[in-house]
Amino acid sequence: MTVELNAVIEVPEELAGEAELAIVRSVAHARTHPGCQFYAGYRDRDQMGRFVLIERWASIEMLDAHGLTEPSRAFRRSLRDFGAVTRITRLDPMG
Repeated sequence: MTVELNAVIEVPEELAGEAELAIVRSVAHARTHPGCQFYAGYRDRDQMGRFVLIERWASIEMLDAHGLTEPSRAFRRSLRDFGAVTRITRLDPMG
C-alpha cells in the first residue's frame, strides 16, 4: 500500500535561502531512492521561510528505508541547524 507524507518546514526568514538549497538537494536524492513515486518541494508564496514537501512512497518500509540513508540524516541535521520547526503528517490514501 502506498503512503504519502507531507512536511511543513519553517525556518527563520534570514535562513530561507540556505534552507531552500538543502531542500532542493534532498528532493534530488529522494527521487533516486527505490520506492519513491513522487517527491516535490515547494516554497510558500506568502510566508518567507516556509516550505512544504510532498512525498509518495510504494510502501511504509521504503519510506522508512529512505529515512535511514545518510543524505536523509544529513538533511534532518541541517534543518536542526537552521532552527527549523517541522510538522510531518503521514497519510494513507482513501477510496
